[in-house]
Amino acid sequence: RIAPREPAAIAARMPGLLTALRRLERARSNVRLRLVRDVDAAMLRHSGQVSAASLRILLGSAGLLTILMVLIVWLRRQVIEPIVRIADRLRQFNAGHDGVADVPGLSRRDELGDLARGLNEYRRAMQQRRQAERRADFLAHHDVLTGLANRLLFDERLAHELARAQRTAEKVAVFAIDLDDFKAINDRFG
Repeated sequence: RIAPREPAAIAARMPGLLTALRRLERARSNVRLRLVRDVDAAMLRHSGQVSAASLRILLGSAGLLTILMVLIVWLRRQVIEPIVRIADRLRQFNAGHDGVADVPGLSRRDELGDLARGLNEYRRAMQQRRQAERRADFLAHHDVLTGLANRLLFDERLAHELARAQRTAEKVAVFAIDLDDFKAINDRFG
């Protein structure tokens, strides 16, 4: 130990202290340089790994996006568009367009084909029903032999014209022709 008040002893020991401090500073600098080199090497090593991992993630995402887009296009072409065409054809038919062609997708061998075939059968049955209704309506209002309007149609049209004339203050006239023995002819020939 050096007493705090002995300057000569302090001066004698000072060069050794300075040498020890210089050695300590060099060692600290060397450790710091080694640490900086190790950190730089680790960062360089890991930056390559991070870049490779980022590239793999990016390529994987692009692959998944491509698969998703292909699935969307396939779904649209194979499922959504046929359903939309079938629905459009049914709307046309339900709107009373009897000349509508067959329901699209009849040749498909999947559930949509089954649906299209079932709806096509429904469309045909409805067309036959509408034709039968039109035929029944025609027969109810026309003479079978001549195809001319019968008394029921005459009564309906006369009632309609009388109602219209009453609303518009127009006049209505009925012209009748009497044919002798027409009832007998009509009864005999149907």
